Amino acid sequence: MGGLVVKQAYLLALRETAFKPVADRVRSIFFLATPHRGAAIARIFSSFTSIIGPRPFFEDLYPQSDVVQALSENFPKESRNLQLFSFYESRPMSVGLNKVLIVDKASAVMNLPNERQTFLDANHRNMAMYATRTDSSYLAVRNALTTVVLSYRTQIQHALPASQEDLHALAQFLGVPADPEDDLQTHAAAKIPGSCQWLTEKDCYQSWMMSKRPAFLWLQGRPGAGKSILSSHVVGDLRNSGLNVCFFFFRARDDAKSTADSCLRSLAWQMARMHPDIFSRLKSIMSESKERIGEKVGSHTLWQRVFVSGILTVTLNKPQFWVIDAMDECRGATDMTAFLAATQKSWPLSLLVTSRDAVENYLQSVNSNISIHSYAIGERDSAQDILLLLEANLAALPCSTSKTWPTPEAIASHILEKSAGCFLWASLTCSAICRATSDGGIRRILNGTPAEMGALYVDSLARIETNNFEKEAIRAIFTWTLHAFRPLRLAEMQIAAELDIDDKISDINRVISRGCGNLIYVDQHDKVQLMHLTVRDFLTRDDVKPSLIPPATETHRRLAFTCLKHLMAVSQKVKGRAKRVQEDQSSLPFTDYACRYLFQHLSYSDPSDEALLLMLVNFLGSDSLLRWIESAANNGDLRSVYEAGKTINDILGRRAIRDTEPLDHSPPTLTQENIELLRRWGDDLSRLIPRFAERLRNSPKTIRHHIAPLCPPDSAIRQVFGGPARGLTVGGLSTRGWDDCLTTIRYPQGSSPFVAAAAPGYVAVGVASRDGRVVVHEDTIFQELHTIHHGERVTCIAFAVNGEYLASAGTNAVRVWAPANGLELGCFELPHAGGRCRALAFAEENTILRAAMEQNQLVEWDLKSGTLVHDELVSWGVDLPERMRGRVPVHVWLSPGSNLLAVLYRGHDLVFWDCAELRLHDVYEQETGSMLRFGNRSEAMGWTTVRAAVFNQDVQANLFAATFDDGDLVVFDLDTGRPVAVNKEKAYNLVLASSHDGRTLAAVDQLGNLTLFDFRTLQLLYRVKLNTSTLPNGLAFTCDDSRLIEVRDGQCRIWEPPVLRMGNKTHGQHAPPAELKPTTPSEMYRDCEARKTQEVTAITCSHKFPVVFYATGDGSVFGYDISGPNPEKELLFAQRMHSEISSVTTPNSPTSCKGDVGARTPLNRSRKTRPRPRHLEAGSGVFEARETADVITIHSWTDLSSLRVVSISPGLGLSLSGFGPLSHPYYFATYAKRSSQSASTDNETIAILVWDFQDLEVPNPQDVGPRWEIRTSMLPAQVMHLIGVYGTRIVFHTADHWIASFELLPPGASGGAIVAEDSFVRHFFLPSHWIGSMEQEVMRFGLGSEGEIIFDCQGELAVIKRGLELTDDGGAFQPRQLSTKSRAHFGERIPYRPRGISTSSWLRTQGE
Repeated sequence: MGGLVVKQAYLLALRETAFKPVADRVRSIFFLATPHRGAAIARIFSSFTSIIGPRPFFEDLYPQSDVVQALSENFPKESRNLQLFSFYESRPMSVGLNKVLIVDKASAVMNLPNERQTFLDANHRNMAMYATRTDSSYLAVRNALTTVVLSYRTQIQHALPASQEDLHALAQFLGVPADPEDDLQTHAAAKIPGSCQWLTEKDCYQSWMMSKRPAFLWLQGRPGAGKSILSSHVVGDLRNSGLNVCFFFFRARDDAKSTADSCLRSLAWQMARMHPDIFSRLKSIMSESKERIGEKVGSHTLWQRVFVSGILTVTLNKPQFWVIDAMDECRGATDMTAFLAATQKSWPLSLLVTSRDAVENYLQSVNSNISIHSYAIGERDSAQDILLLLEANLAALPCSTSKTWPTPEAIASHILEKSAGCFLWASLTCSAICRATSDGGIRRILNGTPAEMGALYVDSLARIETNNFEKEAIRAIFTWTLHAFRPLRLAEMQIAAELDIDDKISDINRVISRGCGNLIYVDQHDKVQLMHLTVRDFLTRDDVKPSLIPPATETHRRLAFTCLKHLMAVSQKVKGRAKRVQEDQSSLPFTDYACRYLFQHLSYSDPSDEALLLMLVNFLGSDSLLRWIESAANNGDLRSVYEAGKTINDILGRRAIRDTEPLDHSPPTLTQENIELLRRWGDDLSRLIPRFAERLRNSPKTIRHHIAPLCPPDSAIRQVFGGPARGLTVGGLSTRGWDDCLTTIRYPQGSSPFVAAAAPGYVAVGVASRDGRVVVHEDTIFQELHTIHHGERVTCIAFAVNGEYLASAGTNAVRVWAPANGLELGCFELPHAGGRCRALAFAEENTILRAAMEQNQLVEWDLKSGTLVHDELVSWGVDLPERMRGRVPVHVWLSPGSNLLAVLYRGHDLVFWDCAELRLHDVYEQETGSMLRFGNRSEAMGWTTVRAAVFNQDVQANLFAATFDDGDLVVFDLDTGRPVAVNKEKAYNLVLASSHDGRTLAAVDQLGNLTLFDFRTLQLLYRVKLNTSTLPNGLAFTCDDSRLIEVRDGQCRIWEPPVLRMGNKTHGQHAPPAELKPTTPSEMYRDCEARKTQEVTAITCSHKFPVVFYATGDGSVFGYDISGPNPEKELLFAQRMHSEISSVTTPNSPTSCKGDVGARTPLNRSRKTRPRPRHLEAGSGVFEARETADVITIHSWTDLSSLRVVSISPGLGLSLSGFGPLSHPYYFATYAKRSSQSASTDNETIAILVWDFQDLEVPNPQDVGPRWEIRTSMLPAQVMHLIGVYGTRIVFHTADHWIASFELLPPGASGGAIVAEDSFVRHFFLPSHWIGSMEQEVMRFGLGSEGEIIFDCQGELAVIKRGLELTDDGGAFQPRQLSTKSRAHFGERIPYRPRGISTSSWLRTQGE
């Protein structure tokens, strides 16, 4: 009612002479919920007059009352020069049994041109009653009052140049539609106290404001970042400083505020209001003009008539400031920018402009001499204002009962995080949540799109879709921005969009800023971003189907196609210099994205899209594939290559179960051969990375020439990229395809792994070392993440079930680690009297850590408090039967899912103890099971003891498996106490492991063979016969149960049996296994002995012909023809006594090389004796070196009789440690280590000594010394094995399993140098699965006549051809090419074998 009284009072003051001065000083009136058109509720209140008494003027509040109608007619006429503010309520009040608005919006506003309408988040009572200073209604009213006061204070300071009537006439002449103060007050009202201060405190703003010369500051900010509020803040800050400021807010949706001429009109009018001279100039123009300038006059005409010929001729000495907001929403923005810049030439004018995009997009028409400072509004800047907004509304936020948002502070934090710097979204969401009354409502608001933003999106889409000229480019930009897996940089978007539409885009930034509305922008990091995450949600809704956005499957198809096109384009062969420029494809924009996300887009595409799959086939068969893998290795993203293989197999799987008709119903282009090839590629990529990940990480370029030949012959990658034309080839191995061993991880010699554990995402391997190393790998491709150092030898390790924690135990302490980063989280001291820790396990949902000690003690820690659960040590020994007390357990097992502990004492039955109730649970024996329930039968039948056992990890199953010393494997049901399955195969399994789902039992027998059983039934599922009888130290399943981790012999092998892969797909039951027959112990032993007889015990090569001679464990000697692509072997002879041959050699001397290879060429056929010869070399005789003395015995080739014994002098502090094979006609080599008299006892080879045969063949040689002493410190890699001499290069095997070489200079070359400078070359590496569990000392190599490397690959000879012609970076190398120094001094010393001599001819020559 008070508002109506004020209106009437103002009208009366205008009429009464005494009060006219008061009325003239009124500039603005604020109405708070005033019923301008009456209030219907007045009739309701009037019915209560009998109760509350009569109330005057109630009838005046009725709608259509005489008072209301008179005020509605007279007040608008008299208030045209006033600024009117009408605030209306938005919350209802209780009236009787109903809730109603006391004054609704229709009545609370007058809809006048000079009226500003604002809603308050309040009911009628609280429209003028505010609880706190942070109340949003109070802030809205306060900010509006502040803006009006500052505005009129500025006008008073500068003295109004004309009356309101004159200004109104000028506004009509210029075509100014409304007072600019309206827009300013609108944005100022939304400003939170204290916000935007970050800008005024920045140096760029201070420099702009304080500059004595015209300055130009351009603020770039994303849509919704609050730029308009920021502009209003700048205007207020300048006014508070007493400065002249004009402003304009562009609005694309308002035709009156979206053009350059509308801005020019407003600026001219504001300048006229502040400066009398400018007003006078404009008044003269107005008087000279016959008609209004109006809106029909374009910006250029307006600029010339009003500015150039008009107001710019007026001299201004005082600095002026113009603030222009949202330049990106201006039609004709480049012209407007040019106008602004030109204005600075005439006036001392400083400009501040805001826009979504960079200033560079607006400078086409601007003089290049103009200096513009640009600042990009970052997410941190906006976050400061959002935080203030949330703090101001914190009291109004609801108190949710949700665990996700238990407090208003939690809701505010979630809004801040999800806002991603979008002030508009945060403001709308905060306001909506303040009105929410339920957890579901809060959740819907946070996960949804505010209605106001939805309307904005719809309007933006409508305007975007009217752009017919750049529709395809805009569609591509939207497609990539919405569906790319990470934001693209501007240069990446340029390439992607051009490839997508197959056209050139001259200025991608301009297309985004002009064609994509407010929905997409380029941030300060040059990334193309959505205005907010809700844009993606909105545009992908089912009820919103803009023509710009294709369906998801079609979208990902387009993106996958684009990635393929790009990767294949950058890998095309280019001649000359251009090829070198494109050699590093990772430097090209978009390549990184295409490499990382190609197969993720493929995974979302339709599997029946034959065109896409055919393009994929072409990509996989091109060099683009190798470059893609190389790029992934360089970026540390090899997992994406592994996932690519899985994606291909998944696509083929989905294709097999779907209708495979082509999408466009065209004839199929994808043949069955193509599909099979894709399947092979899928297998290759998923196997390639785990097997070669370490090599690729260390040397990504090995994928080009090294890795493909080392893959199985039937693999697609070898058949495409492993041919002789590409260099390196491998032959001699019988395995044709990928085996079930996924990868082999080798550890440095002396660091033997002994235990393994797995959890989601991780595999941990404990290494037997003094510092207690635990190596943590990720569980997909098994890359090493980090190494944990426990600080003492580790005895056991354990993961929490969810992988959050990793525990390691030593002698003195248990430590808890975070496997994600390797940081130590806690350390618990072990009892000194407890002995070693024998088992670890997490319990009670990972809140308790248990340790079982060697002295029958259980220690438990509370991980939350870091304290012991029990004040005193708990011992299970007190509950044991008398015969077991005081004994040290052989094994202890802790159940990961239950509270049971199993203990085994040598010669006794299994004891189960309850860790929760701290009591004996039961004792189990082999036949009966529970002895407490069913008694003891072992006395009558003879007892047996447990060799190995394991708890089933499925808590619901409650099973326990144990293998006994009679060979039986038994599964007990701990609920019933009975054995439920028995395997009497007598395999003598000594190591057991349970899968995490409890379905599979893994066992390793005493011969080292690996077997998988169904845990409950002991049905045989899988068996692999290994080539070693060494038992594994550790056995564990990965968390997904698809792989098995086996630790033994200094290596960790990861197995992926098909039965586990198929079992995972059957969801709860094992796939039917292939028929496996039980194996008897005698059959196992026969297989083991047969493998031993086939082991290679010695290798030597002819240096003239492509023939290798080798001996096997049964005393047989074979000739191996390596001249063809498939080596062929032939038995030469066998030892009669089947004794092992430790070394073989052939005569290298030219005078002794004739004769029959099989019979007359004598080889070492001596029986094993001690001391055993380390090696033999052949010159004119057989040279034998023993490891007990620095002597060499020379034997006759005829009958192996001893001719002489020669003492050799290796040098000061050195002693011989064996021959290093050179296969050279004039020289032989020995290894040397530190002598026993040396202070060091290290057995490492520290020198290679090269001797001349002739020096030892003279009668009675005295103090024979080596011709060369090559210290290993001269080389960049540790020498483990000499392989031979090829040309002038010594070829050897390094400690990291590379085949390398260096050039040996003749005596006297290069001032006494021995090794040619920079001659060291790494050629190729040996795969870890070739090496297996072999120790370095027993590896056997050979060097063929044409540089072939022969390697004993676990009983087979691998022949690597042209390996010495490669370098580690894939470059070509000529090992036969002599250096100038070698050619001058050594040319005839190392002869070459004649070319073109076949093996048959050579053998025929030898027989003559």
